Amino acid sequence: MNDAAIRDVAELYYARFEARLEKGLAELRSELAKSAQLRSKTAGQHPRSDELGSAMRKDTKDLVQCMFAAWLATVGYLGALLIAFFGR
Repeated sequence: MNDAAIRDVAELYYARFEARLEKGLAELRSELAKSAQLRSKTAGQHPRSDELGSAMRKDTKDLVQCMFAAWLATVGYLGALLIAFFGR
């Protein structure tokens, strides 16, 4: 092959690559636009963050209270076992 034929093949490959790249970028832009539209539509549908935070604080408080009660019962049970085992 001579230099002109090699140059023609290289230009053909480059043109194909550029076309594929442009097509991919167009698809990406389209998907990003759809994502932005969906995000803007659903933005008002989520519960407000202060209501969610309040519910989470209440749930956390309830969980800590239950954990403390379980810990207290365990300590009491172990204390009773130690007293029964080692006696007076």
